[in-house]
Amino acid sequence: MSIPLVFQKRIEEIRNDFINGSSVITRNALKILSDAVQYYDFSQKYSVLVIAQDLLTTKPQMAAPTNILKIFMSEFPKFSNNNDITFLINKLESDLSTATEDSKKICFDGLFGESNLSVMTCSFSSNVFDIIIKSGTSTSIYVLSSKWRSIDFGKIWQNKLEEYKIKCKIIEVNGKLPKIDFALIGADAVLHKGDVLNGTPSLNLAELMERNKYPTYVIAESFKRCREIPISDGFEYIPKNLVTKIFSDSIFNSI
Repeated sequence: MSIPLVFQKRIEEIRNDFINGSSVITRNALKILSDAVQYYDFSQKYSVLVIAQDLLTTKPQMAAPTNILKIFMSEFPKFSNNNDITFLINKLESDLSTATEDSKKICFDGLFGESNLSVMTCSFSSNVFDIIIKSGTSTSIYVLSSKWRSIDFGKIWQNKLEEYKIKCKIIEVNGKLPKIDFALIGADAVLHKGDVLNGTPSLNLAELMERNKYPTYVIAESFKRCREIPISDGFEYIPKNLVTKIFSDSIFNSI
């Protein structure tokens, strides 16, 4: 069963998206499914399932889209009309948003009780970005330099934070480490045993923090939990002994 070109292009955009985090990518995948429901008559409902199956192959190293798409596919046989499908998609989108907002609040309340903090990060996480924006201009951000393919994550951080007048400095991997309060990163997956999968150079950052006796914190919604996850180019495991604490919600505790 072939997928219409309009959906093929959008699926490939997700497959080739190496900037957005897994939460954003998951929401984009659900938007494609929502549009597919409007595109097909219910008699063609299995065409929507084919699109979901193709989406499942786009980011195997990200637990969020994998978990949410598997929930969608497991519920698929129960649908009796397009409204049922739309209801589930809307519920998943709502639960995703609640999980993200809860996790960000828990993280912010746990770490940003003081002003004039110095925080180090790497790669790019929309959750970390939102928390930094909320913390205000008194926060100083340091980004461990990393370039992957043609993407310069340090420049991405600088350009995004410039709009909010938040100080951001890029630190070279072997450069002098400034005095900071802690490191904060996002996650593409959190294994049940406690290890974290995230974009490079997260492992380098966590090891650097350990050597200099700084804590490394992770923000990761409950829908990013998994038993195992494949690792691919641009991603790396951070063992649990290098992670001080993971800030998370309880919305998807059944995963």
